[in-house]
Amino acid sequence: MTEKQRKDCEQCGEELSCVICGADVYEPLDSGPKNQPHLQYETSERGFMSLPAIPSSYGGTVNVYESSNAEHPHIWLNAVAPKNLNNPSGDTLTAPIHLTVENAKALAEQLLFLVDEHYQGSDDDEYDDDDVDWDSFCCDDCGRDGEES
Repeated sequence: MTEKQRKDCEQCGEELSCVICGADVYEPLDSGPKNQPHLQYETSERGFMSLPAIPSSYGGTVNVYESSNAEHPHIWLNAVAPKNLNNPSGDTLTAPIHLTVENAKALAEQLLFLVDEHYQGSDDDEYDDDDVDWDSFCCDDCGRDGEES
């Protein structure tokens, strides 16, 4: 993992902290691996990473981003889904979930477990990368126009 660097005040040189919550403010990092658009993150002015939204099968999205919780590292998971799954362009529901690092890791393990153990099978050999609609979450700068770069 890339080590984050504290951001200093341009006028006095002191390390910056959020005036609201006291969290450390960091310099922006590199934007992530170029061949994996789902890991191409943006960095906020305060130095927090936000990963691109991943589309769901029913018109919703899910994305994750760093929290500014000053006490311990946390991750936000934000899920957006249509109120009516038969009308994906209609009204939506949003569920922001604030997770400790331990709970975020547990959720990641649960997702991977279900993918690996799914009753319909999920052999990596059977998975076709061409089935992924990369353009639905690709940006112009990620070096990927729906194809491997």
